[in-house]
Amino acid sequence: MSAAQAGGKGAAARRARYGVSTAVLVIAATISCVLAAGLASMRSVRWDLTATREFTLAPRTVKLLQAASAPTEIIISADSASLDPAARRRIGDLLLEFERAQPLLRSTWIDTGSGAAGATLRELMERLAAPHEPELSAQRRVLEAGQESAARLAAELAQIAEGLKALGDALDASGSGPDPDDRTHPRNQAGLVRTTAARLPAAQSGLGTAAGAKVFGVAMPAVDAARPHAQTIDEAARLAGAVAQYAQALQARSASEAVARSAASLAQVAQSARDDGARAADELARLRPVEALRVARALEASAAVIVATRSGAVALPLETLFPSGGASAGTGAADAVFAGEQLVATAVGSLFDDSAPIAVFVHAHNARLLDERGEPTPQGTGAFGEVFDRFRLTRVTPAEWPVATEALRPDLAGLKAGKNRPVYWIVLGAPPRGAADLRNAGSVSERNARLVKLGEALATLLRAGENVLACVEPSDLPALGERDPVASALAEFGVQSDSARVIVSTRSSPQGLLTYSFHTPRGASEGHPIRGAFGGLTAIVPWATPLERASGAAADQVTHPLLTLPEEDGTWAESSWQPIRELVLRGVASPLAPMLLADPPKFDGSRDERPRGEGGFVVALAAERPAVAGPGGGGGPQRLVVVGSPSWFEDGYIRASEDVAGRRVRLFPANLELLDAAGAWLAGQDERIAPGPQSRDVPRLGELDPGALRALHLFIILGMPALVLVTGGLLRVLRG
Repeated sequence: MSAAQAGGKGAAARRARYGVSTAVLVIAATISCVLAAGLASMRSVRWDLTATREFTLAPRTVKLLQAASAPTEIIISADSASLDPAARRRIGDLLLEFERAQPLLRSTWIDTGSGAAGATLRELMERLAAPHEPELSAQRRVLEAGQESAARLAAELAQIAEGLKALGDALDASGSGPDPDDRTHPRNQAGLVRTTAARLPAAQSGLGTAAGAKVFGVAMPAVDAARPHAQTIDEAARLAGAVAQYAQALQARSASEAVARSAASLAQVAQSARDDGARAADELARLRPVEALRVARALEASAAVIVATRSGAVALPLETLFPSGGASAGTGAADAVFAGEQLVATAVGSLFDDSAPIAVFVHAHNARLLDERGEPTPQGTGAFGEVFDRFRLTRVTPAEWPVATEALRPDLAGLKAGKNRPVYWIVLGAPPRGAADLRNAGSVSERNARLVKLGEALATLLRAGENVLACVEPSDLPALGERDPVASALAEFGVQSDSARVIVSTRSSPQGLLTYSFHTPRGASEGHPIRGAFGGLTAIVPWATPLERASGAAADQVTHPLLTLPEEDGTWAESSWQPIRELVLRGVASPLAPMLLADPPKFDGSRDERPRGEGGFVVALAAERPAVAGPGGGGGPQRLVVVGSPSWFEDGYIRASEDVAGRRVRLFPANLELLDAAGAWLAGQDERIAPGPQSRDVPRLGELDPGALRALHLFIILGMPALVLVTGGLLRVLRG
């Protein structure tokens, strides 16, 4: 074999080896890719690199989703043509993260603009209504009975009108009746009865329509439409009752036998009408829409998100997921604020939790916060609308104890208060006193009486072992030599409130010396559950008063500071705060802006106070002591949260916001988070305390503790120059 032939064979062998090696490498790489793709389809990893962690579920969300113990469906019903693409992407990303965090969740989209939407919605409503069929049948019977009662009541009112006419004739014949032209004459009152009777046929027809109502083709009594008809029947029953009382009184005092006989006959008919109407109105008023009907109404009104299980459902209007601009196409605001994570996650958690707390507002104001149905009044919505919205979201049931008008504690049996429904009490600050009160002795006396009732109510709750959130209003009583009833009640628990003084600050500015009546404290007690819910967020405490553990507190009482104001020059507890407060009460100064005063306050060591401890003023704290015997005790330690501010969770502070990078951002998000966390802690639901998604609306700088701040100062002052010198020395050595 020649050398050339041998070389050729060797080259061929090498090429064969290289070819085999390449084929093996390609096959191995292909198999590796296939295996990697298969593993990725079963388990994937995503890294959220956004500054606000937009694609990472908040700790509170994860806890709520973990409560799901059965298959749960999240249904989005909307017209895809009118849905903003950015909104759809946000919702889709959220649902993807939900399904990753909880395998029991699945999502479905219903395009209401398509022809198949009607059949899909009907199937959904049939599925949601099936568990409530016994209750729906009972509601249908009540509506039909109310329809019959309206018909009977109309006939009875016609008899009453005739009876009043006959009674008027008898009075005229006896000469003992009023003038025929007088409005109180029975014949004239008969016209009012006929007018009321004329409204009953409409109520009868409306109740019949409500009993046979269908929603998306599914039979479902429209009990929500029955309320005005129930009011009509109730008004007719009340009118019949008033006629019965009048006739009975006239029968008792009339000397005429004809008048007495006519009055007795009228009273009998009127009593029957009153009883029949009152019974029907009461049964109609107690009707409450089932969950399936609430869902149907949400679907009828607008696009909605439905969270459904086999046993229940919750509906959320789609617009509430985007409170800053809505989700409709063309708004351009769908990316501004997205509340969907918290709303939908809370809806999921609510379907698997029957231990929703009850929060009872205790106050000494004249206006009520809730009506007889437990819904917020206009006054309540004006002051605490954001709080009531959050309560609905977290399934907290509000109740009320207006101590100025009701001496006894409210009966919560109707709300099923007990072990499965813990109760905590929110004691609001006392009504502030303005200059107008000081000029009116009656106002001063009346306000002091209400303040005493508020202090007695707080003391009663604490002695009974109840868990309480107390808000402290500054008091001018100590300056008059009298005790503050609220501060005295807190002292029995081992908490000292210096309500006679308000913390103020003064700062220099080009305009002059500015006076601050509000403060943005920093968090304390890193180890306490409440503190972890609002770490790094800004809070505001207006008209803050100092708090501390009382010197005579029991050894087994534990106190945890939650919010503190650092000790700074120009900050102290001012005793002559009333003139400053009056400026805000009269609207002369803004509660959220510093004041440029002609005579700003100055520290007076004989009356004012500086912080006593190294940590500065404590303006919010949590305290615990062993359970005491009483209705609220026995289930664990008694808990108390005190905030030295009267109005820290009113809408004016919670809703304060500004534009940051195109987003509407809350200025003081920690206030609502503190309220949420305090409520959960007081209800004994520590496991629910976690930061919520609303705390991540924009990147925020966290707080620096004093130790870290000192280390940073030392590094800037000493470390950086030393680093420059060391670097220069090393370069000199390296260069020889």
